[in-house]
Amino acid sequence: MNRTCLEPCLVNGRETIIMSKKNKKKTRLDKLSIKKTAILAAITVVFTTITQWGISEITGIFDLPERFASLESRMEIMQNSIDEISVLELNTKIATLETNVAALERQVSGYQEMLFSGMRLVPTEYATNQISLLLTTVENNQNNKIEMDENTILAINAISGEEYSTVQLANQKILLPYIEEETEVYFYGKINEEMHWDGECLINAYDSHDELSIIMEAQYDDGELKEYKQVIPYTAQNGTDVWVVSERKHEGDINIGESRNYIRQEIYKKDFDINTVVSNDMLTVDEIISSDLQLEAYYYGNTSNGFYNDDTGNAYLVKYAQDGTVMTLYKGRFKDGQFHDNTGNAWYIVRSKDTDYMYFKGVFEYGSPIKDGNSVFENPLSKEQIEGILEKETINCNLVWYGLDVI
Repeated sequence: MNRTCLEPCLVNGRETIIMSKKNKKKTRLDKLSIKKTAILAAITVVFTTITQWGISEITGIFDLPERFASLESRMEIMQNSIDEISVLELNTKIATLETNVAALERQVSGYQEMLFSGMRLVPTEYATNQISLLLTTVENNQNNKIEMDENTILAINAISGEEYSTVQLANQKILLPYIEEETEVYFYGKINEEMHWDGECLINAYDSHDELSIIMEAQYDDGELKEYKQVIPYTAQNGTDVWVVSERKHEGDINIGESRNYIRQEIYKKDFDINTVVSNDMLTVDEIISSDLQLEAYYYGNTSNGFYNDDTGNAYLVKYAQDGTVMTLYKGRFKDGQFHDNTGNAWYIVRSKDTDYMYFKGVFEYGSPIKDGNSVFENPLSKEQIEGILEKETINCNLVWYGLDVI
């Protein structure tokens, strides 16, 4: 603790250090002066960068010098009149000044964010490695904090050539586009002062044909992955082109939530390039997926290592035909994306293209039912039998039964 402006006195028989009223006032003003100096230094950096970048590209910040001159003038008047006003009045003025300084700090932060979000930055190899690692940790369900070196150069101004370290870009939302092999990757997010990913980190990627290959919205809290939402184009085993949409919370080494496969009727191609991209070009999942798309599959349960992995027995998968009717409804354990449950409690209702619905309950191994003396098999199933099976089940998606429901 800084012992400047402290005086000893006796309290209850002990020597105690207290701050004199006069020096206490000076200390608060000194702190405000330090804040003022720091803010003015930050503004100097901002305006220096603006000069290098091109003042015509920035709007809404031309009146900052006058605002800071006014604030500095008010602080000097306050400091000169400190002995002429009462303690109460001084405290009131200091409180007001602290509020003004805090508001100004927020305003400066906003202008800095506007500056960096509009600036064309080129990420260094170090930065691209960190973004790739971010993608890998989501896909592999890792929750290790990614520690970044605060002194390492993270990006370079494409126009001026000025270099920016990780600590210089902390708490600023920045757009970093780069090419990895034949994939164009666009990252929009920020790191905090602890050098961790923080808040929403948005990634879009496009293949060599300019076609969208992934959107990922990951929410971080000081480096810890909390939840994510993503969409990828995929071709299902039956040859159907789909959008795979996942929305999950991350806990420990698993992701909890749901995945929906929507029939994909068209591809999405970008209309910008890596040299002209701006933050408004970044896509979110909801901009691609509309509520009127037809479901091809629905999975509710846990995932890990990029697969359906759930040993709770409560996970389920529904596969749909092209007319929207149920082809398969399975409930039980999953292992590496397949029905795999040795408890005897797993079951499914299934039909093929030319058969009625049938029911099996028992053991499943790597996607196949294993018939034994304890398994249950019924064929065909009536609508009443299906309703009886589902009576105590909660299925969070639409179920229409072929030949049994009016479509």
